[in-house]
Amino acid sequence: MPKNRLLHSNPSARRSAAQEPTFAAGLLVRRVLPYGRAVSLQKVHTEAAQAHNIRKPLYKQLSAATKCRVIAFYTAFSGNTIIDTPDAEMVEEVIAQTKGKKAIALVVNSPGGNGVEAERIVRVCRKRSGDDFQVIVPRMAKSAATLICMGADKIIMSSTTELGPIDPQVPWRTIAGFRLFPTRTLVEIYDTLLADAQKTTGNVEPFLQQLQLFNAGEVAQWRKFEALTVELATKLLAQHQMKGKKRDEIMKKIKIFTESGLTLDHGRPIFAEIAKRAGLLVQTERTNSALWSKVWELHARCSHVFQQGVQKLIESEHYQLLGS
Repeated sequence: MPKNRLLHSNPSARRSAAQEPTFAAGLLVRRVLPYGRAVSLQKVHTEAAQAHNIRKPLYKQLSAATKCRVIAFYTAFSGNTIIDTPDAEMVEEVIAQTKGKKAIALVVNSPGGNGVEAERIVRVCRKRSGDDFQVIVPRMAKSAATLICMGADKIIMSSTTELGPIDPQVPWRTIAGFRLFPTRTLVEIYDTLLADAQKTTGNVEPFLQQLQLFNAGEVAQWRKFEALTVELATKLLAQHQMKGKKRDEIMKKIKIFTESGLTLDHGRPIFAEIAKRAGLLVQTERTNSALWSKVWELHARCSHVFQQGVQKLIESEHYQLLGS
């Protein structure tokens, strides 16, 4: 039997198959085209690169299902990419270029970042949607991304998707280099060292050596960061998901988000049922529902874009912005 003979169980397919030899990088390549139809290399390359056109039908389908203009807001989970200036401006540009209903569904997948910029994004979505704004979390909306969720009318999640604590983090030098630490942890260490130094009747030098690692101005700023985070969360929730509730009541409800001592780790997932108990308006979709199947396909395709060096992806059916 000839080495290059193509075997088919269907004789008609064998007769109609085109076997035209071509050359690629000096190698003989036998291109087999069943039924005489050419394979579009452009289509294959577009699919492999996950170009914007591939996702457009999904945005259209999700828009019909949610009765909203659907906007994706993705930032990379690798490197130093965070929600920051000018993300709100980019979101607004994509919204402005997107046709359809007034309401907005923002698909958010991000490790977080600047809480003030998260507040700006919420405001843009509110003003541009006629105050009809929901968030879809396909996988993770952490830290400042959770603040964006708190500013929506409702949050659409599945049983496996995650929100996260919103307590602020700052870089702190360790033996292994800089790491992010909760401001609450650092402030408590500083306060404890200072109190111990003041009340000791013995050698105060060990306390002073450790206190030299801190800057009083930075500690004061960390306290403001904490106050700002609570202020942002309570303000956003009081306007919409917890409208009518007093600030103290909201603060008590959302302690799981604001107090690092409860979750013990900033990366700890807060799942849909926990978010509901904290008073957030969460719509939990079955992972096999028609809506979630489309959300997950969109997520898988958007996530693939980040393998090409992209750090931010903000897009809709009609418009796309990329950040690197």
